[in-house]
Amino acid sequence: MVDKDGKKVNILKDLIRLEAELKSYLKEVDYLINETKPFDAVCIKCLDEFSAEIPKSVKDLRKLRQQEKKRSSKIINTTLKRPAMLGTLKPEKKKVALVESNIYSMISTNCKFRARIKDLLKQAK
Repeated sequence: MVDKDGKKVNILKDLIRLEAELKSYLKEVDYLINETKPFDAVCIKCLDEFSAEIPKSVKDLRKLRQQEKKRSSKIINTTLKRPAMLGTLKPEKKKVALVESNIYSMISTNCKFRARIKDLLKQAK
């Protein structure tokens, strides 16, 4: 093979070098995973102690969110880049979602026509 400068290049040597670097990287990742495994039990213990201090109302909301997440994960269309969640929300949450989407649409409109808005404001002054 010839590189862009016209010099002969041996790709096989580069591939062997990259393979060795990848193997050493994977060894480092395995080592780090093995290093962090003992901390998993400590983490779970800390989370259990912390969750004992959380109010019951927050725990109930967490359970509801987890249930909604499980239900919505079954409905998601995999062809979409971002799943459409408005159809899966409860009626009282649809209002909040619609308000949020209106805010986002206002922001996007403001960004899209920012120059024109500034021109109009200058003309108004």
